[in-house]
Amino acid sequence: MLTEKGIENAIFHWYSGGIKTLNDIANSGFFFSVNSAMIQSANGKKIIAEIPRELILTETDYPYIDNSNIADVHTYLSILWNVSTENVEQIK
Repeated sequence: MLTEKGIENAIFHWYSGGIKTLNDIANSGFFFSVNSAMIQSANGKKIIAEIPRELILTETDYPYIDNSNIADVHTYLSILWNVSTENVEQIK
């Protein structure tokens, strides 16, 4: 994995792999980007639910995702985590 190559920081963009690998990535402290396309599929939602909050970076991925809206991602995460959208926006 990346840690074996001495990589200390990475962002996994639009991750779509398995949960075991996701957990390995998260345990290494790497980040995951989450976009509006991910919240529209069952697999994307399953993946997002497994990512620790502190490792999620929200994004639009515009122009590759038409009609992308970061507010939709924030709303989805607020429901998933049972917090306000304002709280989601402030999580760092």
